[in-house]
Amino acid sequence: MDMWDPYIKAVKESCPHAAIVFDQFHVVKAFGQVIDKVRNMEYRKANKEGKEVIKGSKYILLKNKSNLLPEEKPKLKVLLKLNEALTIVYILKDYLKKLWQYRYRKCAESFLKHWCSIAKESAIKPVIAFDKTLEKYAYGIINHCRFPIHTSRMEGINNKI
Repeated sequence: MDMWDPYIKAVKESCPHAAIVFDQFHVVKAFGQVIDKVRNMEYRKANKEGKEVIKGSKYILLKNKSNLLPEEKPKLKVLLKLNEALTIVYILKDYLKKLWQYRYRKCAESFLKHWCSIAKESAIKPVIAFDKTLEKYAYGIINHCRFPIHTSRMEGINNKI
């Protein structure tokens, strides 16, 4: 489910023994909003040349590398070479997805702590704020080890509709 407090409250009240699982789709989607905040911050700080490169890069940064169109790959390369903060969030996005590969709780917890330490070291305010979100909702993220379920396909269909 989504990391939205009213959903969590409703589940806890209606199904007190249910384990809450925050799936990859919702967590990565939330980090996508962080990427967009950082992109906007970097655009405002950039010179004219930098603004030209950053403009229109939102979906290139959000896409999986394997889904990039041939004409998007060089733009991504230039963008990442130009801007360190955008490079950091792009790498962190892909690295975060690895969390859902873990099947043992302790390993997933260790990975999440490592990811959060990297996020803190980035010194990028929206990334640090997201780190705090992950720490707050870690219980539901780590629950995927016991319940490896996700809503990606359903969310994709909803978006198409």
